[in-house]
Amino acid sequence: MEIDPLIVDGDFTISAFSKSEYIEHSTTRTHEASLESKNQREPFQFKIGTLLYHKISDKEFTQEHLTQTYTYSVLKGLNAPARETHHSKIEDKSFSFFTHNSYTFFEKFTITLGARIETQRIGIGHSRDAKGTLLDNPYGDVRLLSPHYVRNNSYRYNVSRFIFDYKPIESLMIFTGINRGYKNAGYSTVVNQASLAAFKPEINDTIEVGIKSKHFKDSLGINLTYFYTEATDFHVIRAISIAEAVNLNAEKVTIRGAEIESYMKPWKYLRLGFSAGYTEGRFNKFYDRVLDTNFDGKHVHFIPQYDVVSYLQYRSLLGLFFRCEFQVVGKMYFAADNTIYSAPYTVTNLKIGYEEERLSAYLYCNNLNNEYYFTSYIDGTFQAVPGAPRTFGFIINYKI
Repeated sequence: MEIDPLIVDGDFTISAFSKSEYIEHSTTRTHEASLESKNQREPFQFKIGTLLYHKISDKEFTQEHLTQTYTYSVLKGLNAPARETHHSKIEDKSFSFFTHNSYTFFEKFTITLGARIETQRIGIGHSRDAKGTLLDNPYGDVRLLSPHYVRNNSYRYNVSRFIFDYKPIESLMIFTGINRGYKNAGYSTVVNQASLAAFKPEINDTIEVGIKSKHFKDSLGINLTYFYTEATDFHVIRAISIAEAVNLNAEKVTIRGAEIESYMKPWKYLRLGFSAGYTEGRFNKFYDRVLDTNFDGKHVHFIPQYDVVSYLQYRSLLGLFFRCEFQVVGKMYFAADNTIYSAPYTVTNLKIGYEEERLSAYLYCNNLNNEYYFTSYIDGTFQAVPGAPRTFGFIINYKI
């Protein structure tokens, strides 16, 4: 896999001070072997297997500095324009054993048990250099900003899942579950200090309860869910400087929320849908070792307080298709100290087209109202990512 060069304005100012470029070349190999039950009507269902994963990634993150002030002082006497590059190679290997089993009693009660054991070995090689011109050498020179360093780590994950659901009638299901999940450990690829490169795995323990229901021959559906998550070593990105960033681990985080999802089919060709969710995340314990600051009690960033989506969709037997979607996204914090955030915003999307068994074609317009908003921000910098503006396009699909 290759990620095409991604070039962005590095400072979001009217005058060009810096530009950034990211290039990645990756090779991924996976091998899975499993044994599972085939008769879905049997009360006992099982799956057991192994998964081998191996990924090698070569990454380059380059910043082109166009002003003399930063270049001469930080890049050891080089003159602008100068290119500052982080070179990283990461090799990630893991082996997993997993199982998923369920048993249904009296066609009403179902117990599901799942487990996964994984061993991960990951290593990184990193260096940082700069290329620029000199007054006495128009051909330029290279400055080594960070010597090559190598780090290797290994981790073991033990996660499991327990789900109990009850169907008193065919159209109603009540469920509850306990789940332990994880996000793999890894390395920050744009940091000079080897001691700051590695970040630990994030472990999430979640309790979930809810109902799923269908009424009037599936012409009306309503789902309700409440969840509560406690996370250990929660992943947080933090910039060190204009050219360096690390992934930190927040010791403890709690996230809770509720969701509702419903749909209605007043006519066999027409479908109306609505979903809404409210989420609150808090840093119970988070010491930022880069800033030497405690953020206990602050809101977790990158979690919108609410998200509401409604849509109208029409699909006829003749193949005509139309969909109008309206989304409202609530306030979202972008920094751990909660001083930077995005205001609530709305987005409207339209899609119209034609569908048949093999061929489908659509015209679409996303962000019809041309709302200006931001989707992310790197904490500790002045770099943010705006949402896509009003966008028109077409899609053609053909099944062979």
